[in-house]
Amino acid sequence: MTYEMLDVLRRRNFQRMKEIINQTQKNLAELKISTEKIDQIAESVQEIGGAAKLCGAGSGGIVLCYHQDKGKLIDLIKNIGYDPWETELAVEGVRIEKTEE
Repeated sequence: MTYEMLDVLRRRNFQRMKEIINQTQKNLAELKISTEKIDQIAESVQEIGGAAKLCGAGSGGIVLCYHQDKGKLIDLIKNIGYDPWETELAVEGVRIEKTEE
């Protein structure tokens, strides 16, 4: 999924990006890495057409959420009792490099 996500981001295919994020969260929930609260947040975000998944090692903390309508997402997060932290992908992050073995 990592390589597919990289390709999806490069092509700016936000619909497929949301599908991958939501499938990843579903997988994490099935593996019991997620929590009930995180699952509820993810379901709420998905109900309005967005995507959400836990970040890090699981068991709480940070949930990555995405929706094309940022205001709609922020309102939802506040309405379900959480504080949204807004961020943008504006700098180079992780990259794939090939090394000789």
